Amino acid sequence: MQKLELKAAIKEIAPNISLVATDRCWIEGEAIAQLKTVASWPGIQQVVGMPDLHPGKTGPIGASFLSKDWIYPALIGNDIGCGMGLWQLNLPINKVKLDKLEKKLGKLMLPHPSLAPKINDLLMEKNITPTSFDKSLGSIGGGNHFAELLALNSVEDLTLFENTNLNAHNTFLLVHSGSRGYGESILQEQLGTAFSKGLLGTSREAQDYFVKHDNALHWAKLNRSLIAAAFFETLQVEATFILDIFHNFLDKIDDNLFYHRKGVTPVNQGMVMIPGSRGALSYLVLPDKNAVGGAIAHGAGRKWKRTECKSRLKERFSSESLKRTCFGSRIICDDKDLLFEEAPQAYKAIEEVIEALVLAGSCKVIATFKPLMTYKKVVQR
Repeated sequence: MQKLELKAAIKEIAPNISLVATDRCWIEGEAIAQLKTVASWPGIQQVVGMPDLHPGKTGPIGASFLSKDWIYPALIGNDIGCGMGLWQLNLPINKVKLDKLEKKLGKLMLPHPSLAPKINDLLMEKNITPTSFDKSLGSIGGGNHFAELLALNSVEDLTLFENTNLNAHNTFLLVHSGSRGYGESILQEQLGTAFSKGLLGTSREAQDYFVKHDNALHWAKLNRSLIAAAFFETLQVEATFILDIFHNFLDKIDDNLFYHRKGVTPVNQGMVMIPGSRGALSYLVLPDKNAVGGAIAHGAGRKWKRTECKSRLKERFSSESLKRTCFGSRIICDDKDLLFEEAPQAYKAIEEVIEALVLAGSCKVIATFKPLMTYKKVVQR
């Protein structure tokens, strides 16, 4: 029976194209077409779509691409280094008062005003080359990026959970953000050259890209840590770092083999947090190092385009009503359009994404977490 389930969760679309999905996973035809297009590019050896796969501007989102000799910066896209950071707070869940939290975090502005004098020292400490975008360090950005306070909802594997050393009675902070305008500038520079399609990995142009790419990775990780630090200071709590893992980056295997991770999380860095929408559970999972494509999904994946959301939802919801979820959690966001664009209804079911990953043998679920407070605040448009 297990073998039948595994087959149902890993679908072979072509000899070098696989899709991790069950029949319950809704995948757009456009996303599958994008997988097939990329699979035909020079040097592409393997393409693996995840159950949260959806179409993107420069390639499908939620997929892993293994290439030989060639790299494709467009597959990584603009948000180089985007990822998830998780911290455990010394704030017991029974001490949480949502009204008080909402009032405190409603006053928080990012980047935090106290940050500016420290930026140069922080960049030097982390060996990050300064950029013209450094004033954005410590900010969340637009789209589906967020900082969210969480509480444990359920323990799914007691043995695995006990090995995490997490405190089931404490609150947690999950931060999803990336390299902001810096990553966008790297992509635009690449798209504006004669090498917009791809680069030989040994070329000078590829080496130049790697230098900028790796700097953006470090920049994005620092960005998440500064967002978290602003929360700790605002809430007057202490925190324990749990994990920080990229899901948009170029993973160099050796001198001529490269994994392009676009909205997928590598499986060789320990446990991973996979969030749903702001109105869904998040899943702490332990990846299997032999997972197909060497990766697992990074989230629920969009179901609707952002331009469609308001017209679909405005008759049923006001922007104020979208600041509350079925969990009783609250949304801090002053951007009314963003409230519609990132509504839970605009995303695929995270339960179906996790189901496919588990049936494919890609991971085991350790625990689930429910949202308490999701912070997005003001987005510059």
